[in-house]
Amino acid sequence: MHVSTTIGSHARWHTLPLGNISLMEGFWSHKQEINRQVSLRHGYEQLERAGNFNNLRLAAG
Repeated sequence: MHVSTTIGSHARWHTLPLGNISLMEGFWSHKQEINRQVSLRHGYEQLERAGNFNNLRLAAG
């Protein structure tokens, strides 16, 4: 089931500026911390190992 909120008088979607979002505690805060400490580093290492960054360096001259 899909419910459209574009025409409802009580439901409006607004984009939040990134600086206005803060995860202080709880489930999503924990996930964000794991992503920062583990996932991003692992992804960087995988791209480096596969040669992706070297290809970009070569393309950049």
